[in-house]
Amino acid sequence: MIEKSSNIGIIKAARRLDDDTLYRYIKAFGLCDKTGIELPEMIGNIRSPKYWSKHSMSAIPFGQEISVNSLQMLCAFNAIANDGIIMKPSIVKSIMYGNESIKEFTPKELRQPISSNTARIMRNILIKAVEYGTGKNAKVDGYKVAGKTGISQKADQQYRGYMHGKYISSFVGFFPADDPFISMIIAIDEPNGSYYASDVACPAFSSIATQVMQYLTIGQSIEVAVNF
Repeated sequence: MIEKSSNIGIIKAARRLDDDTLYRYIKAFGLCDKTGIELPEMIGNIRSPKYWSKHSMSAIPFGQEISVNSLQMLCAFNAIANDGIIMKPSIVKSIMYGNESIKEFTPKELRQPISSNTARIMRNILIKAVEYGTGKNAKVDGYKVAGKTGISQKADQQYRGYMHGKYISSFVGFFPADDPFISMIIAIDEPNGSYYASDVACPAFSSIATQVMQYLTIGQSIEVAVNF
C-alpha cells in the first residue's frame, strides 16, 4: 500500500478510523500547527471534523483538504525515526564566538503521538518503499534509506479546488534507516516535464544525501586521525 503509493489502499486503512480519531492523529503529529522554529512560519490548514463532508475521509488521507508546510512534514517523519517522539526543531545547535559557545539550543521533546513499536513498524514499511517501491531513486549507496514520495495538486487561490497541471513533487526520508542520523525533505514546486516524485524529488534526495554522508565520513576520518 505505502510501498506502491496506493491512494486507494491508504483510504481503506484510514476508514478504519472515525473522523475525530484521524483528526486527533493529524494534530498530534503537529501537522497544520506551528513547529516552534525561530522563523516566521505558515501553519497550513485543516478544517474541524464537524465541517468535513462525506467525501473528506476519502480525500484527507492522501493529501487533499489539508495543507502543511515542509518542516511540519519533516518533523512528523522524524517522529518515526525517533521511536515515536516529536522534537522541537531549531535552526542551529549552537552559536559560536571564535572557539567559545555563547548559546546552546538543547533538544526538546514535545510529545509522543505513536509508540516506539509502531514507529519501528512504520520505519520498516518506509524502508520497503525505498527498496522496492516508488522511492527507489532515493537510494544512497552503502546506506538504507526510509522515506516516502508525494505528489500534491496545488490549490487554486482564486477559485475553489485545484489548478490543472500544477503540482508539488516531494520526497521525505531519513538515513541510515537502521540508526537514523539525518532527515531531509525535497519539495519541487511545479517541476518541468515529469511531475512524478520518483523522477524529480528522489534523485535530488539521493544526490544530496550522498554528499552529506561523504562530508560526514571525511569529517570523522579527520577527527580520528587528529585524536590518534
